[in-house]
Amino acid sequence: MAQPRYLSEAGFPMDDCDAGLMRASIPHHARTMLAPANGEPPAATEKYELFWSLGFAVAADDFTLIGGFDESFTGYGGEDTDFSFTARERGVILSFSAATMFHQHHGVTSPPLQHFTDIVANSLVFHHKWGLWPMTGWLSAFAAAGYIGWTADAEGIDVLKHPTDDDVAAARVNAPY
Repeated sequence: MAQPRYLSEAGFPMDDCDAGLMRASIPHHARTMLAPANGEPPAATEKYELFWSLGFAVAADDFTLIGGFDESFTGYGGEDTDFSFTARERGVILSFSAATMFHQHHGVTSPPLQHFTDIVANSLVFHHKWGLWPMTGWLSAFAAAGYIGWTADAEGIDVLKHPTDDDVAAARVNAPY
């Protein structure tokens, strides 16, 4: 997997593309630290939970061994972690590369209330399959805001209310993640 960097809203100078991209972006807070320095080979890791399909490469034989992406996951959330956990279970090594991928700036919703239904449904699919919860930061935020009854040791998720359009709009921020 390549190391992600988030481009700023301002863009970057076109006359100095490579250096401009680096100056106009910030590293991902959790994933970039896993990448080796430039010139070093990709580094194997046990941090399968940090896999992100935004920028990755896999040999066709390994993709077949993994079985592709589980189509039980619909909409948004959980599918990347499930893919990487399946890779780990089947002996496929995850490595982080010094290659850089740039993520175009766009505001986000924090927490991602626009994906509430998908995140809840996919969390249940993931928990049933792996015995642990994915996306715990988002589930905790949903619980703290009163949308769900859930704790990290829960066996299920109780939907207490769904976010309204106004709730989603109020959660919108102009941040990279």
